[in-house]
Amino acid sequence: MTAPATLTLQGFWRGVKMGLPFGASSAVYGLAFGLLANQNGISVTEAVVMSALVFSGTAQIAVMQAWPSAPSLLAVAVTVLIVNLRYILIGASLRPWLGNLSPLKSTAVLSSLVDGTYALGVREHNKGENDAGVMTGAGYLSLICWTIATGLGFYMATLVPNPKAIGLDFIIVAFCASAAALMLGATRDFLPPACALIAVLACEYFVPGPWSVVAAAITGAVVAAARFKPMPGQLTTGTPQ
Repeated sequence: MTAPATLTLQGFWRGVKMGLPFGASSAVYGLAFGLLANQNGISVTEAVVMSALVFSGTAQIAVMQAWPSAPSLLAVAVTVLIVNLRYILIGASLRPWLGNLSPLKSTAVLSSLVDGTYALGVREHNKGENDAGVMTGAGYLSLICWTIATGLGFYMATLVPNPKAIGLDFIIVAFCASAAALMLGATRDFLPPACALIAVLACEYFVPGPWSVVAAAITGAVVAAARFKPMPGQLTTGTPQ
């Protein structure tokens, strides 16, 4: 039987060390968002507070891209909801691991959760790690780097008027690809991501829009769930140990 989850300061600092690459990528990603916020007339305070409270690069950039058309609050909320629907699936997959933690501790873990730290946490858990502090430390490091870089990026707007010219628009793709590589390294199961890729391509061809992310997440989760066969005594996080 798998040992219950713990949340310790030692695990937190291990997560900070392992999460340094994600912190660096979050910083570069934050620079790109800060630039975009400046170009859309958002103040530096608004941009930094948004990054600290929302902490979702894909959602924030999607909102900024729609900002010139003066979207309503409802449109903004729907956009953020659609882009972040995948976290419902991510949260559900972590329930078997974190279910024994108190509401306060589990909230502390999940409040800093992003794709990269989720991938890191699942990878380490599949190696036998039960300290959720590992995922938490990496998550809060990414949050701090993301928020600080947003402010720096805001003031870089005058120096880099066209982020695409230096490839900053590729950051989202690179970040997601690195997270996927981490998870594939742990599972060696290529069918779920392949099916998710097909779902994205189909959506982008027939009905392009942010829902392609949701379609990919649901497709990959359904395929992975159908193929998953837990070993006796294994904690079912959704990936084989």
